[in-house]
Amino acid sequence: MNHAEKFGLAIIISIVCVAQYVLYLYSRHQQVRQEEELRNLLKQAELNLETERRDHRMSRSETQALTNIFSERDSNRTVDMLLKTLVPQSTSGFALFWSYDQNDLYLYTQRGLSKSTCDQIVLDEEWIDRAILDGFHMVSDAELFQSRFVTTLSTHEREKIRELYMLSVRDGENVFGILATTQLFPVGCPVGQQQEVTERLIDRIATALRHRMQTLGQEQELKLTQEKLILRAIADQFHDVPHRLMDDFLKRLVGLVAADRGAIMLMSKKGNQAVRSISRQGTPLQEGADQIWKDHETRIAEWAYTQGATGSMHSSELTEAGVDSLIGKALTIPLYQADRMIGLICLTRKDEGAFTRMQISLAAWAGEFLTETLLRAIDRVTVERKANQDGLTGLANRRTFDDRITLEIHQAKRAGSECSLLLLDLDHFKSINDRYGHPGGDEVLRQFAHLLETESRKVRSTDFPLVARYGGEEMAVLLPGVGLQGALRIGESIRKAAEDMVILHQEQKIQVTVSIGVACYPRHSTTVEKLIETADQALYQAKSEGRNRVCSPVDQKQHEVSEQPKTEQQESVDDSSVLHG
Repeated sequence: MNHAEKFGLAIIISIVCVAQYVLYLYSRHQQVRQEEELRNLLKQAELNLETERRDHRMSRSETQALTNIFSERDSNRTVDMLLKTLVPQSTSGFALFWSYDQNDLYLYTQRGLSKSTCDQIVLDEEWIDRAILDGFHMVSDAELFQSRFVTTLSTHEREKIRELYMLSVRDGENVFGILATTQLFPVGCPVGQQQEVTERLIDRIATALRHRMQTLGQEQELKLTQEKLILRAIADQFHDVPHRLMDDFLKRLVGLVAADRGAIMLMSKKGNQAVRSISRQGTPLQEGADQIWKDHETRIAEWAYTQGATGSMHSSELTEAGVDSLIGKALTIPLYQADRMIGLICLTRKDEGAFTRMQISLAAWAGEFLTETLLRAIDRVTVERKANQDGLTGLANRRTFDDRITLEIHQAKRAGSECSLLLLDLDHFKSINDRYGHPGGDEVLRQFAHLLETESRKVRSTDFPLVARYGGEEMAVLLPGVGLQGALRIGESIRKAAEDMVILHQEQKIQVTVSIGVACYPRHSTTVEKLIETADQALYQAKSEGRNRVCSPVDQKQHEVSEQPKTEQQESVDDSSVLHG
């Protein structure tokens, strides 16, 4: 084999070797690629398996959560279970659910926050709008920690929050709730997956939740209607006694809204800050605490009136009003006559628990109803009082006196008690009319009537005296439960007060005296007619013995020194003349 052949053989062998090596490399590459594909397939299978396992776990957790939630019949507990699902440990997070109706938010329930915080907590309107528009909104960093929402949290509660997740709760297109939570479900998953699961969870319970909330709302409306009927019944029962109406109405309202105490406060007619209480009801307190509570009620009413901010008062507003003890929560309801606020109903609690929406609704209705009912009752009583009153003096008229004395004598017979009668006659009243004219005489009668009412109130509050104009210048004072000696003392007090009274009329001074006859049941008579006759005889006796004295059939002597002889100066007819009889 020559040299050329050897060289060609070497070339061929080299080519074969290279070809074999290339084939080996190709085979190896194919093997590696197949192995890589197998590894990728295995990895994908593992990922798919893990996803299936995760989805299964999430599905099982979601199913368990739905089971727990739907196991509750009470819609309040349904929402509570939803919040517990989102925040299993209330020590590490919190969640709140608001009902939403026509831009009106009401805190329905919550988990993980104190009552005082819930009373003050406020959601940013922009957060609400985003949650409604997008269905989900996350708040964090400066937007969260510089918000009013966070500033209302206590130091301990702020440690629970890193982000706040806002979700709208809707049934179809209608948003009926807003959910705010520091945690999503299930715990430990990426936020995206948590959002997806939480939204799906809410969607699945939304219809049932909406239905249960509507059912609860209907039950509350029914209860509210029943409570309104209770208050209406009180108004019907005591329609002719305004003060009793207010007391019983307020007492029942305090119980219905679960308040500790309540007060009806009226503003002064001049429209300044002064208020006065016309009814107070509620839990009795020790004397010192009772006065402090009353002072706080006055401060609350004045603050609400001047600020024009009636409704539920938070702790910060109570502090601003000067209430720093005893009262933790207040609700003020305005009373309007036409467009003018004439008063307030002030409902207060020791604790800081918020008044529910139904309680606030009932109180608001009660304020409107009480104002209308009270004004009607006052008008009715005013008309009846005018029919029973003497138009000039404002005292009871003769008809009222006749009805009342018959009633009191009948009750005295049944109870075995006493009842005294004073008949009074202004001495020489005709001379007053002749000298000062009928306007002067009318003024004397009005002033004397006022004196009689003042002196008659000095009896025990349980005796209920009646002062009446018996006819002309003659008056009568009926004293149920008062014996003869008590009646004589009252008569003498009236006589002395009349003698000391100076009446001014057209820059002239008028002085009067009065003669009084006293009779007592059953000491002097056992019938109405005889009692009046006996008192009239005693009055005649007082007149006969010189006037300006008190007489009774028991004591024929005068009970007061008769008038002194007139001096020449007293008989003069100047502007300061003194009339005696």
